[in-house]
Amino acid sequence: MTVSDAVVRAAGLRRSIGRIAARFYRRFTRVDLTVRCRGAKVIVSGVCTSRGAAGEVRALTETMRGVEERIEGPWGGREGKFLIAAAPVVPLRDEPRHGGSMVTQAVMGETLEEIVRVKGEGWALVRGWDGYLGYVALRETTPLRGEPSRRTEPAVRVTTPIAALREAPRRDASVVTRLPFDSLLTLVRRTDSDFELELPSGERAWLDGADGEIEKERPRHYDPVDLIARAREMLGAPYLWGGTSPFGFDCSGLVQRLFLHHKVLLPRDADLQARAVGDLSRNRTTLPGDLLFFGEDRVDHVAISLGGDDFLHASGWVRIESLDDRSPLFRADLKSRFTGSGRVRNFGASSHGSDLFEGGGG
Repeated sequence: MTVSDAVVRAAGLRRSIGRIAARFYRRFTRVDLTVRCRGAKVIVSGVCTSRGAAGEVRALTETMRGVEERIEGPWGGREGKFLIAAAPVVPLRDEPRHGGSMVTQAVMGETLEEIVRVKGEGWALVRGWDGYLGYVALRETTPLRGEPSRRTEPAVRVTTPIAALREAPRRDASVVTRLPFDSLLTLVRRTDSDFELELPSGERAWLDGADGEIEKERPRHYDPVDLIARAREMLGAPYLWGGTSPFGFDCSGLVQRLFLHHKVLLPRDADLQARAVGDLSRNRTTLPGDLLFFGEDRVDHVAISLGGDDFLHASGWVRIESLDDRSPLFRADLKSRFTGSGRVRNFGASSHGSDLFEGGGG
């Protein structure tokens, strides 16, 4: 095969792989393959999480002379390996580079399933508890020994928007780091007013007892009153596309994080949250904790009802607005895009958004 033949063949392969990738939902299945020429040779490389898609690509390449396939996937011995988010906030990116778009985040202590490691790049493709896929920098994580379900050590969850961890149990002690709401750390010991915690890095620090709760002592059941109280504490937090912490939220990240903190599992995005709720009502006068959905061709925005026509959401920043045209907080644009409201009833049902999307598997 000549160099010009390789260029033509590579272009055809790119089109074929693009058609295969288009059948899958990137949020839950990745066909991240590149086709490049090296002289008269064509090389297909990258990450594919679908065995079926990888098989289709291999079937294509096996019929072609001068084509080399280097596809990495979860069948290479990485299944069953887990990472712990070790930075205050760990971005999951669309590509394995720091300039890649952020698709979502994990806060310190969250578990991520390692799908495949990007060779020599210091990155891994991971899956969050909600099924979402993204690339993380390995230096921002630490390996978890064993299965997540076997994490039996006592843990403390951060309950304030942003909590300071200090070198000593004194308010004037130096700050080691600041952690966002819902972070989870191992408890070393408890005093009358403070928690000594171990970070995923192994470092120890102290948390004010008013800023966290021992996980096993937290309420077992979802309480809309408590959820609304926590939501109000997030007022003023900035908007950040892909954000799931008080350092920056997007609309569905705020909703998912608040409900997760109250042990209710929701998928990551507004459209899938609407599917999880199901049977949306056109009634705008709702109860506290209900979800309001907005969009035109599809749902693309979500808010939490405060009761009546008022709601809390991330739009520019976390704030309270209203669908009541007599209110000074009225949002006319959202009233015209109102899709429906619903009550969260799944209380820990399947968390994978892919379960709510046809074609999301692989």
